[in-house]
Parts: sequence; C-alpha cells; structure tokens
Amino acid sequence: MTTSEDTSERGVSNSTHIGCKRDGAGELTRIETMVCSALPSSSGEIGGDLGVSPSTVRDHVASIRAKGYPVEYDRSAGVYRLGPPAPQESETPEESEPVMGNEPPIRDIDTPDPRPTHLTTQSKRETTVEAKSLAEELEASIIERLEAKAPVKAPLTSTAGHEDMVLHITDVHMGDVVEGTETVELDNGRVVPVEVFNPSVTERSFEHITDKILELRSMFEGERAFDTLHVLYGGDFITNENVYDSQAHDIAIPISKQLSRSVAMATHQIKTFAEHFPSVQVICQAGNHGEIRSRGSSSKANFDRVGYLWLQDRIAETDIENVSMMVEGGQYYRNFSMRGGKMAGHLRHGHEAPKHIEATRMSESKWRGWQAAHRFDVAYLGHYHNARKAHVLHQQPVFMSPSMKPGSEFAERIGSPDCSDHRKMATVHGVSDDRPVTWECVIDDVDLDLDYAALTE
Repeated sequence: MTTSEDTSERGVSNSTHIGCKRDGAGELTRIETMVCSALPSSSGEIGGDLGVSPSTVRDHVASIRAKGYPVEYDRSAGVYRLGPPAPQESETPEESEPVMGNEPPIRDIDTPDPRPTHLTTQSKRETTVEAKSLAEELEASIIERLEAKAPVKAPLTSTAGHEDMVLHITDVHMGDVVEGTETVELDNGRVVPVEVFNPSVTERSFEHITDKILELRSMFEGERAFDTLHVLYGGDFITNENVYDSQAHDIAIPISKQLSRSVAMATHQIKTFAEHFPSVQVICQAGNHGEIRSRGSSSKANFDRVGYLWLQDRIAETDIENVSMMVEGGQYYRNFSMRGGKMAGHLRHGHEAPKHIEATRMSESKWRGWQAAHRFDVAYLGHYHNARKAHVLHQQPVFMSPSMKPGSEFAERIGSPDCSDHRKMATVHGVSDDRPVTWECVIDDVDLDLDYAALTE
C-alpha cells in the first residue's frame, strides 16, 4: 500500500485533496491524509497497514467525507475510492415527499434536515451523541403528546371455539437499498443500477403483506373464525450506519424520512386491519440497527422505538376503538397474551439470542432459561433474516421470521444470505385456546408483480 510520502501512483496529495473537496471543506489530519493516500483500498487493507481496526478506518472515512472529500465505496471491488467533486448544494430546499396523509406529530422532519444525509458524516463519537440527542428529542416530544391522550388500549375479543391470527414482521430496513445487475435510465438521463430493494419496494411489500392477511382471513371464512389479529413488529424498521463497509451507500434516505415513511405505511396497515378484524393488538420490539449508545451513557436511544411511539400517536389521533398497542421500554423482549390469557407469546428481536435454538448446549440452555422465566407458549425471533421454526425442549415453538430485504453484505456477515428466487417477507399462523399453532405459513413475493426499474429512486 502506498504511504503518504509516495502518492504519485494513487494520484492523491495535499494539492489534489484541495482540488477534489467541496468549497469550505476542512483540512485533513495526518491519519486522514494517510487513509486518503491509501485509496483505492478496503478498510481491512488500510487498517492492516495503519495498525487499526476496519471499524476505525470507516470512522476516518466518515470524517473525511464530512470535511468535503468525495470518498465512494465500490461494491464490485470492495474498496473505497476518491470520487469526483460533489455538486454544490442548492440554496433552495427541495420539496418534501408526501407521506400518505397525517402530518408528523413533531417538528417537521419530512423537510430537508440541516443535519447531514447520513449520520456518519462525523467521527463516531460526535455522530453517536448527535443521533442519540435527536432520538431522545423526538421520543420526548411524542411522549409529551401521548400523555395528553387516552392510551391506545382496547379489549381483545376472545370467543370460545374461535382463533386468533398472529403476523410477525421483522427486519424491514426501510432506508436500505440493494442494487441488481441490470441498469435503467432515469428521467434526468443518468444510467443507474436497478434497485431490487429500496424504500418504495418496502412500501409495496408492506401493502402485499396486508393484502395476504386479508386473503387468508377470507380463505378460512366458514372454516375458522378469527377474533384478534396480533401484529408483531420485531425491530430494525429503521437502519443506522457503520454496521459494514458499504452500508453508508446502501442507505437511500436519511433517518428522518425513514421514520416518516415507516410510520405512514404501518399506520395504513393497522387501520386496514382494524376494519377487518374484531380487535387488533400491536406488539412493538426495537431492533439493533436503530440503536444508538453514546459513550458514558448507560441508557439507550433507539429510532425503532421513536417510530413505534410515533405510530402510537398516529393511531391515538384516529377514531379507531379496537386497537391496542404495546411498545417495549428498552428491554430485549416483550411478553403478551392471546386468547384471553390462555396463550402467552414472547417477542425478541434476536441480536442477543443464539441463532440456533437447539443446536448447542449453550443455546438450548439459554432458551430453556427464557422459557422458564417467561412461561411462553410460543416465541418469535428476527435479526438473522431466515424463515424457520424450532422448539424449546421439543415443546414450545419458536418462529424465526425472515426479512423482506434480499440477501446483502450484512446478511452474509451474519451467515444467513437468502439465495432463494423469491423474497420471504413475514410469518403468519393461527392460535386457538388449546394450541399455540393451529396452522402456519410464510408470506413471500411469488405473486407480487413489481416493476423494479420503475421503482428505482
């Protein structure tokens, strides 16, 4: 790798830094200059030469970007490169996107935010403090509004001989983008890769899940009668950065727009379900991708929780009377009851749980302990982007539900790339007074016809 004294091969020097940075950009530190001089290289290669971890290299890259240097990540080669100078930002703010009705309950975070598009445009410590401050500010604002309203709590219908239906959606990753192998020409003449997953695809997928639940209810009509639909939101609706090398480039929209669009699509889904089921219970568990922990603080802020509270506020503003909501308060799990208390459910995001429930003594012991502590009849797990079912001591079923996001670098990092031809998006099953699972299925996109080129943003 070329050092800072020998930059001719890579074409990077102090003078070329000035030529490729934005007006008013800051000066690089010595270590940042060494990182720039090493480009193009991967975070692992740079870290190996500098004696630091790949994560530290990513922090330096984030700081370099913040100072105005257009460092890009080349997915195909797996390296960072210096790109062309970024265009000057317009002094006229762009119009905000429509959000399916309902104005935000807090300061207008749908309009362009003075904060950077990606939260990792500062060093990790500064970024985390700012992100945590933003999350706490939004959470406090929404909680203040909720305190002035009646709780979103309704009696859950439970009739003998009927069933409940359970829908588990997890790892939505609203802000992410996954590019395919084909290209499309946009209206502005740019040729870009077709996005097989982005916020628009996420919204269409959410609508598809809603439609499938209503189809199942109609299909069972005359054979099974359903009382309550339990909607389990398992976390990672919102995506933060710095989990893997290319993630900053895999995020299509900033945190503020991820929140507004996630809340809009979830509000629409819950309102639709409330029209077709006698009662709806919404159980919300935060994930790890929206989590922020600042140094010196023992409390955690989480953008998933902010989104859930915002959703609760939206529902509280409607005239819906058959919806009940439970939002976790910072713990790793949420317990809830079904069928009038005859069945107990246990929801976890899963980042602190073993992937294999019965494969090792350690994982089996941990799940046996959780079952003994929480006395659940059925449990739900996300995080690993897989669709499968296991059991605790060959008794209590544990559903591991998929992510609607197709395989990506993160999925490979956790050892769970989905190589199937169709996206699996959610798990749904029935529960009776006597059985925690009467039937089950995985909702996929086999009959979801999407024009990915048209949805490329």
